[in-house]
Amino acid sequence: MGVSNEMVPLFISHLALLVLSFGTVVLTAAITGADFPTYIVAWIWVELVMGVAQTLYAVWAIVVDTRDTTFYERKTETFFIVDCLLFVMNIATAVTGAVYWRNGEKDRQLIYDASVVLVWFTLVTLALLAGQDRAKMNSS
Repeated sequence: MGVSNEMVPLFISHLALLVLSFGTVVLTAAITGADFPTYIVAWIWVELVMGVAQTLYAVWAIVVDTRDTTFYERKTETFFIVDCLLFVMNIATAVTGAVYWRNGEKDRQLIYDASVVLVWFTLVTLALLAGQDRAKMNSS
């Protein structure tokens, strides 16, 4: 088992998605009990759920990227659709998080702001993944 040369860029991108989304889960989980306004609490819970989903997707994608294609063929179109879906959902939370920037409980504001920054990095990573999948589909 190993990563073939053609899968290395996708593997690295999925690894980056795993780190970013798990970081978002850790940060948002740390502030779920904070005394924020209701709209920020809702954002925190939505982002926590999305972070868990993206973490699970990244783990699954890493496993698929490292598998022998004779055992499990990677369907690029499926990955492209999932990447685009997560990208669109992340646009909503990234923009909403930026609108709420610097609001809420002062003690936990830095953690919230760091969560928003991670969401933006995740958004860029998902765009990169969608582009890589699109290029892979065109080359096949």
